[in-house]
Amino acid sequence: MRASRLSALAALLALSAATGAAVYENPDEAAVRATIQHYFDGGMEVRKAFHPSARMTFVADTGFTLVPIETYLQRVEEGARKNPANRGWAEKRIADIDITGDAAVAKLELGGPQSSVTDYMTLLRIDGRWLIVNKSFTRKAAPAQSSR
Repeated sequence: MRASRLSALAALLALSAATGAAVYENPDEAAVRATIQHYFDGGMEVRKAFHPSARMTFVADTGFTLVPIETYLQRVEEGARKNPANRGWAEKRIADIDITGDAAVAKLELGGPQSSVTDYMTLLRIDGRWLIVNKSFTRKAAPAQSSR
């Protein structure tokens, strides 16, 4: 009897581990993750992630920079047309999501051979859809590789 209980418990734990994210995920978190996935997919998919009035902000050599999202989207789409096989960053992950009511913030980490970027995306639930309304980021150059 005890062995069958332990077997049943082990099977339940294994099932929970395998499907835990899907079973316990908040529907709003799933929707935010789907929006972020459009961003990660790059190319023509990126537009689906952003509200048309969104902005991109960062600090450049000249100081604070604010870019209308349409300018950014056109640049991404142009790159996709020139090189359809390029899917952007080699490494992409959602580091954190914080949701309160109709507002959310997602911290994203993207990496490649030359640099890494940390994005902070502000999202709002607008007409039932989660959309990015602000993208703020910082870029860090990859450490120089020694040639020994």
